[in-house]
Amino acid sequence: MLDAEEFTVTQVVTEWGEPLEFLAIGEGAVGAHAAAAEARRDRSFTCTYRGRDPKQGLRFAAETADNPKLVFSDSWPNRVHHWFPCFDYPNDKVTNEIVATVSANLKVGANGRLVSVTEDKAAGTVTYHWSQDLPHSTYLIFLAAAPYVVVPDAYGTLR
Repeated sequence: MLDAEEFTVTQVVTEWGEPLEFLAIGEGAVGAHAAAAEARRDRSFTCTYRGRDPKQGLRFAAETADNPKLVFSDSWPNRVHHWFPCFDYPNDKVTNEIVATVSANLKVGANGRLVSVTEDKAAGTVTYHWSQDLPHSTYLIFLAAAPYVVVPDAYGTLR
């Protein structure tokens, strides 16, 4: 069972790309086929979904005289399921990837390692792919997009 509010799940597939049967269960939950979620076993799957302007978990701040327009996550303690499907309880640990496409003038920050940045000049967009492969609580999943300035830095082997 996944917690899911304010968006529509359109597909769930296994780590091998096999489709899983799923069902939206009332407000705020998605159930996938039981064989895919055996208790106490790690499982990987991909959920495809769409939504717009969540009321919680992901905030959109308008531009002001003092601040640029930006988007940022605010998922503590259990608001992450408003912007993507997950088991939204702090005792459950996950790895995650974020792929975000934004206007070319914006930068995206997220948890983990920056895997790639791909520019689509025709569309005027840039797609950022971040991967966090260390298990952590879902409320710690972070996403921010704004006209940031990137300042390269390093500390020992950290970059």
